[in-house]
Amino acid sequence: RYRHRHLRMQPVENAYGFARQTNSTVLTLAEFGIASRVYPILFAGDATGKPVPVVLLGVRSDENLFVDADGRWDAAYVPAFVRRYPFVLAEDGGQWNVCIDRAYPGFVDDADSDLGTPLFGDDNEPLPALRGSIDFLEAFQRTFEHAVAFAAELAAHDL
Repeated sequence: RYRHRHLRMQPVENAYGFARQTNSTVLTLAEFGIASRVYPILFAGDATGKPVPVVLLGVRSDENLFVDADGRWDAAYVPAFVRRYPFVLAEDGGQWNVCIDRAYPGFVDDADSDLGTPLFGDDNEPLPALRGSIDFLEAFQRTFEHAVAFAAELAAHDL
């Protein structure tokens, strides 16, 4: 927190260029209905071999058919894992930490700047803009864990 105390965030148009080479992304159970109207849903093994639901965004490695050359998402629905960017939760020793992509062009790290919305207050506590992102990340993680459990049940029954 202290390291990012001056960090501010401003909106970026066509902000999906970061996903241009992502050919699939994880999906929560809550997204199945709306996502299935746009994307194929598959169950792929995670790093430990456990099945997880994903949406297929491209058929080749490093291909995303839904991000155009300008970084615009070209589909009616953007998966939650993509929408959470430039934030992500990472587990470290059983504790979840909020991480950021410092390369995100909407970040301004200048104590004297008035561009964008500050993420931390003078007390180094998250302000509403960041708090909203943290709440979104936590809700995503909870619902994703349900999706992983669902996929495990399917696998346990050879479905």
